[in-house]
Amino acid sequence: MNKGITILIDSSGSMDGEPLCRAHQMVCDIIFAYHNLMQKSLWVCKDWIHMILYNSNLNEVISHHELAYIRKEKPRGIDLTMGMIQPPFFEFCGHGPKCLGKAIEYVINGYHGDILLIITKGTPSDIFCFNSLIGKCQIAYKKILVLHGNFAKKVAYEKLTKNIYPWDSFDSVEIVKNMFDMDDTLKRKVLENPPRIIELTI
Repeated sequence: MNKGITILIDSSGSMDGEPLCRAHQMVCDIIFAYHNLMQKSLWVCKDWIHMILYNSNLNEVISHHELAYIRKEKPRGIDLTMGMIQPPFFEFCGHGPKCLGKAIEYVINGYHGDILLIITKGTPSDIFCFNSLIGKCQIAYKKILVLHGNFAKKVAYEKLTKNIYPWDSFDSVEIVKNMFDMDDTLKRKVLENPPRIIELTI
Protein backbone atom coordinates (compact mmCIF):
# COMPACT_ATOMS: atom_id res chain seq x y z
CA MET A 1 0.00 0.00 0.00
CA ASN A 2 2.56 2.59 1.12
CA LYS A 3 0.16 5.45 1.80
CA GLY A 4 0.52 8.65 3.77
CA ILE A 5 -2.13 9.85 6.20
CA THR A 6 -2.30 13.39 7.58
CA ILE A 7 -4.43 13.93 10.69
CA LEU A 8 -5.58 17.44 11.62
CA ILE A 9 -6.97 17.66 15.15
CA ASP A 10 -8.96 20.68 16.33
CA SER A 11 -7.49 22.02 19.59
CA SER A 12 -9.49 25.26 19.74
CA GLY A 13 -11.52 26.49 22.70
CA SER A 14 -14.54 24.33 21.85
CA MET A 15 -12.33 21.23 22.19
CA ASP A 16 -11.16 22.06 25.72
CA GLY A 17 -11.10 19.14 28.16
CA GLU A 18 -13.14 16.03 27.36
CA PRO A 19 -13.53 16.62 23.58
CA LEU A 20 -9.76 16.82 23.06
CA CYS A 21 -9.30 13.77 25.28
CA ARG A 22 -11.87 11.98 23.11
CA ALA A 23 -10.02 13.02 19.94
CA HIS A 24 -6.81 11.53 21.34
CA GLN A 25 -8.61 8.27 22.12
CA MET A 26 -10.05 8.09 18.59
CA VAL A 27 -6.57 8.51 17.11
CA CYS A 28 -5.26 5.72 19.37
CA ASP A 29 -8.18 3.48 18.37
CA ILE A 30 -7.56 4.12 14.66
CA ILE A 31 -3.86 3.26 14.96
CA PHE A 32 -4.70 0.13 16.99
CA ALA A 33 -7.30 -0.98 14.42
CA TYR A 34 -4.81 -0.38 11.60
CA HIS A 35 -2.18 -2.40 13.43
CA ASN A 36 -4.55 -5.35 14.00
CA LEU A 37 -5.82 -5.40 10.42
CA MET A 38 -2.28 -5.28 9.04
CA GLN A 39 -1.16 -8.02 11.40
CA LYS A 40 -4.00 -10.30 10.32
CA SER A 41 -3.41 -9.68 6.62
CA LEU A 42 0.40 -9.92 6.88
CA TRP A 43 0.70 -7.26 4.18
CA VAL A 44 4.08 -5.56 4.12
CA CYS A 45 3.19 -1.94 4.84
CA LYS A 46 5.15 1.28 4.91
CA ASP A 47 2.29 3.67 5.52
CA TRP A 48 3.21 6.83 7.37
CA ILE A 49 1.40 9.33 9.58
CA HIS A 50 1.68 13.08 10.05
CA MET A 51 -0.34 14.66 12.86
CA ILE A 52 -1.03 18.32 13.61
CA LEU A 53 -3.04 20.06 16.32
CA TYR A 54 -4.57 23.30 15.07
CA ASN A 55 -6.18 26.38 16.64
CA SER A 56 -4.76 29.82 15.88
CA ASN A 57 -1.37 28.07 15.78
CA LEU A 58 -0.15 24.75 14.40
CA ASN A 59 1.55 22.14 16.56
CA GLU A 60 3.13 19.13 14.85
CA VAL A 61 2.89 16.25 17.31
CA ILE A 62 3.99 13.52 14.89
CA SER A 63 6.03 14.25 11.76
CA HIS A 64 6.18 11.68 8.94
CA HIS A 65 6.40 8.57 11.12
CA GLU A 66 5.66 4.98 10.09
CA LEU A 67 2.28 3.80 11.31
CA ALA A 68 3.67 0.33 11.98
CA TYR A 69 6.97 -1.44 11.70
CA ILE A 70 7.66 -5.03 10.72
CA ARG A 71 10.63 -7.14 11.65
CA LYS A 72 11.53 -10.80 11.26
CA GLU A 73 11.73 -12.86 14.43
CA LYS A 74 14.26 -15.27 12.94
CA PRO A 75 17.12 -14.50 10.53
CA ARG A 76 15.91 -17.14 8.07
CA GLY A 77 12.34 -17.50 9.25
CA ILE A 78 9.09 -16.06 8.01
CA ASP A 79 7.59 -15.19 11.38
CA LEU A 80 6.80 -11.49 11.54
CA THR A 81 6.04 -9.16 14.40
CA MET A 82 4.62 -5.68 14.15
CA GLY A 83 4.76 -2.67 16.39
CA MET A 84 2.74 0.52 16.21
CA ILE A 85 3.37 4.16 16.88
CA GLN A 86 2.06 5.52 20.18
CA PRO A 87 0.61 9.03 19.74
CA PRO A 88 1.79 11.40 22.48
CA PHE A 89 -0.74 12.77 24.95
CA PHE A 90 -2.12 16.10 23.81
CA GLU A 91 -2.36 19.16 26.00
CA PHE A 92 -6.03 18.73 26.90
CA CYS A 93 -6.51 22.50 27.11
CA GLY A 94 -8.12 23.81 23.95
CA HIS A 95 -7.96 27.54 23.31
CA GLY A 96 -8.32 30.10 20.54
CA PRO A 97 -10.11 29.90 17.17
CA LYS A 98 -10.16 26.83 14.92
CA CYS A 99 -8.04 27.94 11.93
CA LEU A 100 -8.53 24.85 9.77
CA GLY A 101 -7.92 26.78 6.56
CA LYS A 102 -4.48 27.73 7.85
CA ALA A 103 -3.76 24.09 8.74
CA ILE A 104 -4.89 22.80 5.34
CA GLU A 105 -2.81 25.41 3.52
CA TYR A 106 0.22 24.29 5.53
CA VAL A 107 -0.13 20.58 4.81
CA ILE A 108 -0.99 20.83 1.11
CA ASN A 109 2.13 22.96 0.62
CA GLY A 110 4.45 20.61 2.45
CA TYR A 111 2.96 17.21 3.26
CA HIS A 112 1.13 15.75 0.28
CA GLY A 113 -0.24 12.33 1.13
CA ASP A 114 -3.05 10.03 0.14
CA ILE A 115 -5.42 10.48 3.08
CA LEU A 116 -6.52 13.49 5.11
CA LEU A 117 -8.41 12.95 8.37
CA ILE A 118 -9.91 15.93 10.23
CA ILE A 119 -11.17 15.61 13.82
CA THR A 120 -13.31 18.52 15.03
CA LYS A 121 -16.61 19.48 16.63
CA GLY A 122 -17.27 22.83 14.99
CA THR A 123 -17.02 25.09 11.94
CA PRO A 124 -13.68 26.56 10.79
CA SER A 125 -13.14 30.06 12.17
CA ASP A 126 -11.33 31.05 8.96
CA ILE A 127 -14.21 29.80 6.81
CA PHE A 128 -13.35 31.94 3.76
CA CYS A 129 -9.77 30.66 3.73
CA PHE A 130 -11.04 27.11 4.26
CA ASN A 131 -13.55 27.34 1.39
CA SER A 132 -10.93 28.80 -0.96
CA LEU A 133 -8.68 25.76 -0.37
CA ILE A 134 -11.26 23.00 -0.89
CA GLY A 135 -10.33 22.42 -4.54
CA LYS A 136 -6.59 22.32 -3.84
CA CYS A 137 -7.16 20.00 -0.90
CA GLN A 138 -9.16 17.57 -3.04
CA ILE A 139 -6.33 17.51 -5.57
CA ALA A 140 -3.65 17.01 -2.91
CA TYR A 141 -5.43 14.13 -1.14
CA LYS A 142 -7.09 11.12 -2.75
CA LYS A 143 -9.37 10.56 0.23
CA ILE A 144 -10.64 13.00 2.86
CA LEU A 145 -12.54 12.04 6.01
CA VAL A 146 -14.01 14.12 8.83
CA LEU A 147 -14.85 12.88 12.33
CA HIS A 148 -17.31 15.44 13.69
CA GLY A 149 -18.42 15.81 17.30
CA ASN A 150 -21.37 18.12 16.54
CA PHE A 151 -23.13 16.70 13.50
CA ALA A 152 -25.42 19.73 13.21
CA LYS A 153 -22.36 21.68 12.05
CA LYS A 154 -21.12 19.16 9.48
CA VAL A 155 -22.58 21.23 6.61
CA ALA A 156 -19.37 23.30 6.52
CA TYR A 157 -17.48 20.20 5.37
CA GLU A 158 -19.93 18.76 2.85
CA LYS A 159 -18.24 20.46 -0.12
CA LEU A 160 -14.91 19.03 1.01
CA THR A 161 -15.96 15.38 1.38
CA LYS A 162 -18.86 12.96 1.63
CA ASN A 163 -16.99 10.92 4.24
CA ILE A 164 -18.24 12.63 7.41
CA TYR A 165 -18.70 10.48 10.52
CA PRO A 166 -20.28 11.41 13.87
CA TRP A 167 -18.33 10.74 17.04
CA ASP A 168 -21.33 8.98 18.58
CA SER A 169 -21.13 6.07 16.14
CA PHE A 170 -17.34 6.05 15.75
CA ASP A 171 -16.04 2.69 14.53
CA SER A 172 -12.26 2.59 14.20
CA VAL A 173 -12.23 -0.55 12.03
CA GLU A 174 -14.74 0.95 9.59
CA ILE A 175 -12.71 4.18 9.43
CA VAL A 176 -9.44 2.35 8.72
CA LYS A 177 -11.01 0.14 6.05
CA ASN A 178 -12.44 3.23 4.38
CA MET A 179 -9.18 5.15 4.56
CA PHE A 180 -7.09 2.37 3.07
CA ASP A 181 -9.75 0.79 0.79
CA MET A 182 -9.16 -2.52 2.52
CA ASP A 183 -12.43 -4.15 1.49
CA ASP A 184 -11.69 -3.46 -2.18
CA THR A 185 -8.13 -4.72 -1.79
CA LEU A 186 -9.31 -7.95 -0.18
CA LYS A 187 -11.84 -8.48 -2.98
CA ARG A 188 -9.11 -8.01 -5.60
CA LYS A 189 -6.85 -10.48 -3.79
CA VAL A 190 -9.65 -13.08 -3.79
CA LEU A 191 -10.31 -12.53 -7.49
CA GLU A 192 -6.62 -12.82 -8.31
CA ASN A 193 -6.25 -15.95 -6.17
CA PRO A 194 -9.65 -17.66 -5.99
CA PRO A 195 -9.98 -20.53 -3.52
CA ARG A 196 -9.22 -23.93 -4.99
CA ILE A 197 -12.06 -26.45 -5.17
CA ILE A 198 -11.01 -29.98 -4.35
CA GLU A 199 -13.29 -32.83 -5.39
CA LEU A 200 -13.23 -35.85 -3.14
CA THR A 201 -14.48 -39.25 -4.21
CA ILE A 202 -15.49 -41.56 -1.39
